[in-house]
Amino acid sequence: MHRPPLLTTNDLAQYLGLAPGAIRARLCRGQDLPPYIKLGRHYRWRLDDVDAWLESRVEYPGAEPAKLLKKGAPRKGRPRNSSFTDSMQGRSG
Repeated sequence: MHRPPLLTTNDLAQYLGLAPGAIRARLCRGQDLPPYIKLGRHYRWRLDDVDAWLESRVEYPGAEPAKLLKKGAPRKGRPRNSSFTDSMQGRSG
């Protein structure tokens, strides 16, 4: 029985179109990555696991209605006063 070779961090990065450092950072932070095999201090990925992980992330347009975001709080700051800005435009410094 022939098994495909395991992907290294660099292989996975190239396959996903990411930098190897981004893969390492995600590993350190515990962020979302395909299931991996840890061999000593090295991480390896099976291509089938990576493909299954990618397939689980596919979002099809129109499959779910878009959720409307709630309007956030207004920005803080001084409101503009049109009469003030009009008077400033007429002044010469």
